[in-house]
Amino acid sequence: MVAQEAAAFYSIVFVMSDPIVEIFLDNTDSSHPHADPEPGRGFSVALLAVFVMAVVVLLLTGGDRLPQVNESPSTTDGLAEGIGTTSIAPVESVEQDQLSADIATSDFSPGDGPLLGREVNFEVWLGGDSRVRRVDLDTGDIERLDVTGFPLFAAGDWVVIFEPSSGFSTIDRRAPGREPTPLDTAEDFAAFAFGPSRLPGFVWAVAVGPDDRGFAWQLISLTTGLPTRTVQTQSAHVTKISFGIEVVLPPVIDVRDDGIYFWSVNGFVRTVVGSLVAFDERRALIDGCALGVSESFCGLSWWDIDQQLPIAVPIPIGIHENNEILGDGSWMLTFTDGATEMDLVELFTSRTFDTQVRIEGRELDVAPDGRWAAISGGQGLRVMNLTSGEVTPIERVRPIGTTSSVVAVRQLFG
Repeated sequence: MVAQEAAAFYSIVFVMSDPIVEIFLDNTDSSHPHADPEPGRGFSVALLAVFVMAVVVLLLTGGDRLPQVNESPSTTDGLAEGIGTTSIAPVESVEQDQLSADIATSDFSPGDGPLLGREVNFEVWLGGDSRVRRVDLDTGDIERLDVTGFPLFAAGDWVVIFEPSSGFSTIDRRAPGREPTPLDTAEDFAAFAFGPSRLPGFVWAVAVGPDDRGFAWQLISLTTGLPTRTVQTQSAHVTKISFGIEVVLPPVIDVRDDGIYFWSVNGFVRTVVGSLVAFDERRALIDGCALGVSESFCGLSWWDIDQQLPIAVPIPIGIHENNEILGDGSWMLTFTDGATEMDLVELFTSRTFDTQVRIEGRELDVAPDGRWAAISGGQGLRVMNLTSGEVTPIERVRPIGTTSSVVAVRQLFG
């Protein structure tokens, strides 16, 4: 199910340090029987000769290499081991390609302030067939985790990813080191997909139902790893904007032969007859008729899932057959069958952005506040201001492949 083509990314780290070399010429030890009674008076002839010879050797052999000391790997290694530990090894000539490769393998690149000119209170996770990266748009920090995979969605303090080598896993954003934890279910519950929940720290898992009939669901706590709720449905809906890895939409709607059912505290309730266009956990866009209503009142309309009632929200113009609601619920990614790129439509105004994002990859996500969009892909990581339409390239993060995934996550506080 994993796409054949994936993305690779790199981040750059510049570690600069100025080694301090102190030379002490001390001939003032009063305990020595031949100590000079007047410190600083001068050098002995022998000591002066040694000093002159050292200067000559330095000028003949190494003087032209002194500016390269800051690039010596041993210098940064010494600084990493502890304060006051500085090791200056013999400097060797380093090819530029090798130097670039060494920089690109670093795990953390500190920033120097907001990448968008101001704080926006969200960060971007992106990945592909190389290690996952976290980009803090407020501090400019770029972190490369020791895990290869595709970020899929946020779940409170966690990010759910898919690792091609091992399957679904989670990363606790609060944990030092951020090691992935397998997203496992019980042996008798063979989940084939996971999806977000409106409850922070919980995810939905879906499996084929008993006797291959319908679908079985579990709401799993990422804190305990245990299911807290179960649901049975006749349908399951996965996002159509993906890269071969299925992300399931929450089981708040069940499409059956006799109509569309909405979830309630008493179970599923038959509410509308028609076709489902798009939905999230709170609202659904349906082309159909409410039960008991004349066909003259039928058509495309928004529904409140909890209240099981139509709501007076403008119908977006320019949407297509395949849709996904993003961010705070005010934006929709949409594309038509056979198209190669997707549009981003604001649901309340029908403003449309040509994202130039290809359908083959999940390369766009809207920030939780609905004001920004993060876009990855062949042009690198970009952030779009959804008010002005201005696009800011994040030049320090450049995808190398052709397919990638990106997730915009609210910042952690406290």
